[in-house]
Amino acid sequence: MRLLYCKMPDGNFGDDLNEWFWERIIPGLIDNRGDDTLIGIGTMLQTHFTDALPPHARKYVLGAGAGSKGKLPDFDESWTVYGVRGPLTASYFDLPADRVIGDPAIIVSRFDELLSAKPRSGVGFMPHVWSLDDWDWEKTCKRLGLVFVDPRADSKATIRQISSLDKLLTEAMHGAIVADSLRVPWVAVALSPRFEPSKWCDWAGSLGIDLHFRDLPRLVGRDPSRTEILRSWAKNLALNVGRTVNYLEPRFSSQRDIAISERALVKLAQTAPPQLSTDARLQSLIGRFMDGVARMRDDVRI
Repeated sequence: MRLLYCKMPDGNFGDDLNEWFWERIIPGLIDNRGDDTLIGIGTMLQTHFTDALPPHARKYVLGAGAGSKGKLPDFDESWTVYGVRGPLTASYFDLPADRVIGDPAIIVSRFDELLSAKPRSGVGFMPHVWSLDDWDWEKTCKRLGLVFVDPRADSKATIRQISSLDKLLTEAMHGAIVADSLRVPWVAVALSPRFEPSKWCDWAGSLGIDLHFRDLPRLVGRDPSRTEILRSWAKNLALNVGRTVNYLEPRFSSQRDIAISERALVKLAQTAPPQLSTDARLQSLIGRFMDGVARMRDDVRI
């Protein structure tokens, strides 16, 4: 069986969990043979991804989600849906409530060898990879005394790092999912203009969490290489379409912008009430997810 997931060039924490997660849950399942495909961690239930699969292939859905954007695939007889990420995804496909089994990463607390043995300390900040295109948040965190959690770093090391924190401010949804599994209080931060709250609400709904998003002013740095890439893109597009394409110079952050954003980040770290699902709700959802795993293991006879 193969695995369908989003592979970003420089890495992305939530997506990268797929690379080793399933071997721990169902050893031998992913062997990259044949056309049958598992669709697990990620917002993968959209035709942008699934149209690349052979029509005759069996598709197994175990915890994947859909977003508010993109066309949805049709679940025909080639699909087996053990469960989806949350109630929004279930509603998109008219699935019953018992098909909501949560995001697979809710069980990472069971991987004891990945957890830090040190006492918890510090407040972490985990931007989404998109925000790292705009700003050097690692340098900012170091200056402000926060722990920078890199969404591009090795995913196992990132789990260990999150498990060592007192609190996590995160723009990356899987930062919150993993923190919640590890019982590390978290704060949802909205920073990038591409922030997608619907995906967060889908996962949070599976755990009965009433989400509170905290806005953080976006910062954009004057990166000459990034600016040149955008200029080159505009020039090439103009050649392709045969007309002038106006290049809009990004609005780079001023010193005042930087000061405002940094003050907001420090205030969030110090005063923002963190969130956490209840132990009972989390354990109930983990049980539902593991039931789905057991059904799939029986069906594919691994």
